Amino acid sequence: LEDIVNYIEQSKNYQQYQQLKEKISNNSKITNIIEEIKTKQKLLVHKEYNHEDISDLEKELSNLEKSLKEIPLYCDFIDKQTELNKMFSSIKIQIEKCLDNSIK
Repeated sequence: LEDIVNYIEQSKNYQQYQQLKEKISNNSKITNIIEEIKTKQKLLVHKEYNHEDISDLEKELSNLEKSLKEIPLYCDFIDKQTELNKMFSSIKIQIEKCLDNSIK
């Protein structure tokens, strides 16, 4: 297991992801939009629970998400995150195969 963790941490994808994550955390425009989205999502859930109209809030959220997707740094981060998730999925499948074979 330790070897797998080391492999992941030393992979180019993981290193790039960490760098992008750091850049995003230092980018006030991105972090502000993300925080605003989180706040509005919480409000939406609350309004939905109380059977209140959420159409305006949904539009606001959609616009905020669009604005995030227009920022190249954020898009790069999401792309790298997707690549990492694929790698994790592949590793998981390999581990499951090994475990299945060892049980048989």
